[in-house]
Amino acid sequence: MPAWGVLVALLAITLLAWWRLRRARLPVWRKATLLALQPVCAALLYCALLPPAQPGTAGTLVVATAGAGAPALQAAAGDTVIALPEAPTALRAAERMPDLATALRRHPGTTGLRIVGAGLPARDRDAARGWPLRYAAPPPVPGLSALDTPALAAPGSDVAIQGRISGLRAARLELLDPAGRRVDLVAPDTDGRFRLTGNVRAAGDSVFVVRVLGPEEHVRDQATLPVSVVESPPASLWILAGAPQPELKYLRRWAHDAGLQLHTQIATGGGMQLGDAPRPLDPTTLDRSDLLIVDERALAALSRTQRGALRAAVERGLGLLLRLGGPPDAAQRNAMAELGLPVRGDGAAAPMRVGAASVPTQPPTAADAGRPPATPADTTAPAVPALERRALAPADADAVALQRAADGTPYAWWRALGRGRIGLIAVTDSYRLVLGARPALHAALWSQTLATLARAKPRAHAPLRTGWRDQRIAICALGTAARLQAPDGHTQPLLPAPDTGAAACAGLWPAQAGWYRWQDGQRRGALYIRTPTDAPALFANTQRHATLALVNTGAAPHAAHATPQPGPRWPWWLGFVLAATLLWWLERWRSATAQQAG
Repeated sequence: MPAWGVLVALLAITLLAWWRLRRARLPVWRKATLLALQPVCAALLYCALLPPAQPGTAGTLVVATAGAGAPALQAAAGDTVIALPEAPTALRAAERMPDLATALRRHPGTTGLRIVGAGLPARDRDAARGWPLRYAAPPPVPGLSALDTPALAAPGSDVAIQGRISGLRAARLELLDPAGRRVDLVAPDTDGRFRLTGNVRAAGDSVFVVRVLGPEEHVRDQATLPVSVVESPPASLWILAGAPQPELKYLRRWAHDAGLQLHTQIATGGGMQLGDAPRPLDPTTLDRSDLLIVDERALAALSRTQRGALRAAVERGLGLLLRLGGPPDAAQRNAMAELGLPVRGDGAAAPMRVGAASVPTQPPTAADAGRPPATPADTTAPAVPALERRALAPADADAVALQRAADGTPYAWWRALGRGRIGLIAVTDSYRLVLGARPALHAALWSQTLATLARAKPRAHAPLRTGWRDQRIAICALGTAARLQAPDGHTQPLLPAPDTGAAACAGLWPAQAGWYRWQDGQRRGALYIRTPTDAPALFANTQRHATLALVNTGAAPHAAHATPQPGPRWPWWLGFVLAATLLWWLERWRSATAQQAG
């Protein structure tokens, strides 16, 4: 009831009581006392129901989260202590709030925040962002403190899993596939970082498990890890060569095995060609290709107009790889420069070896050094054959090393050109890897090189994301037709919030653990939701790290708008009870006196 309604009701009751007393035959002093007590009781009751406002106070909002203890909630004068739903129920002195945003609205005099306990859940982090915030974080929970979600993988590819552990010594990390088989085992580096590798075969969603093992192989911690494998349309590869070479034979064989749409044109002299039917090198044909591999001879044989069309196609998104078959002469170097990749170096032959376990794009990290020693199967693998590279490198400083030899020397580079990329590979005889019984190294070399350069295509699948049950997660760039499917098969609209503007984000509070899948026209994506019990240490440490990232002790205090607050009610209730008791006693005395007189 509004204040004016309470006032009118009390005034009507007071007038009614006065009307009843006006004809009563009472001593003057008693009648005057009864008439005076009626408005006094009404006024005291009004103040008890609607206490007068007191000047508001400005201070820090002390926020109790999960695991907060009462001693840490000691507040200074002017501070307010509130408890979020996750806070222990034993904190009776704290004011209960459904979320931090509500607390900030109800306490406009807040100048800063102090977080106590395990940290803010995802629901409250946006509300805390930008505030002066202090947080005395508890020690990390021993176990996993970070675990990266793998990127979308292609069928048959390796999946690299990186993370970090804290608080455990002499621990090892193992990766279990969906069938529960161990597929990798590593030791973390001195900072606790690790890198696990697994293989995925068929398209679909699966769940791996990362386990932290103690010195005696006891499981100290674990976390589920989602992996999403998606099919992608085969890339279109066009190979132009100035002469037949063994390198081309094995490159073509790899391209067929990889499922690429391959078109090959190999000049043999006298206007003759091997491979597929010749096709024109014009904008239409180039725009239908995703990647073009051309050697120095075929490049020099192109006309200036064709090279101009080729460069324009790269600027529109085509990937171009210049493959060296020998030392380029002056004309061939000029042709490379016209395409946007001038080179330096004498082009002399130099020996090299690729890495025995993989083809790294950068020198090994400390996490790689933590991998256990090779098994007997590894020691019996054939030696990696020596290859030949040309002593050439791009002259432009913005060229990025794409492949490195075992000693760290780069032998492949790329640089951006418009919307596309142009690259150079200086190795001339990678086919020796196949002849030396190391076909996996040959496949990895070319797969990684061409994947970096190929034309970028719009992804129908959004990156896989992870979240926690009952914790808010946002999905952005949505249209009005987006729908979400829960793990139990129930579907519902996924409508973006109007206040998110162009970002078009929809908020989701998943109530179930498992796979959530959404689709918006041609776009689709997946969310994997864990429960805190699936990864207890990871959940606690993630919340701790996210709150630490919000710490902002150097910011100026917020300008407080300390609005008047309702005063305490108990003094007014006490006064009302005393006045009402006196009024009741006088009325009772009047009744008893009347009965005796009768």
